[in-house]
Amino acid sequence: MGLDRVGAPVYFPAEGPWTLPVNGFGVASLNFGLDLDLLLEGPSELVRIGLSSLAEVREPDDTTYRLDPTAGGWPKLAAVFALIGDTVTDAQASDEAGLRLKFASGRQITVALSDAVETWEVTAERYKLIGGPGGVQISDQWSEDHRTTVVG
Repeated sequence: MGLDRVGAPVYFPAEGPWTLPVNGFGVASLNFGLDLDLLLEGPSELVRIGLSSLAEVREPDDTTYRLDPTAGGWPKLAAVFALIGDTVTDAQASDEAGLRLKFASGRQITVALSDAVETWEVTAERYKLIGGPGGVQISDQWSEDHRTTVVG
């Protein structure tokens, strides 16, 4: 994809909610496997968002689909195909609300946290966030501090 891998440092404060640095990134592809993966392409990096639990997809007309990547249901999962080529306008993670992605089309994906399993993961070259038991865990390749992370 020919991306310039030099990106600005990313800082996640100790307390959320956290704004993910993916605004303006486009949905380049989807991967249906054990998880539902969205591959986002930005000017300097690729970001994978893995959804491994129940997600809510809201259409611009407020039609809502509840998707569970672990339970199959391929006809319902087809609702996310419309995201290919869409652009992220806002992405938030918090210990209270989980993960919320908003897109230029008006579509929105929300994934709640679970007390039992990891429900989502955001993986980039410079950082990683995981939503699951105990809240949101933040890490990078240099630090074991999973709350306050400076990446650069």
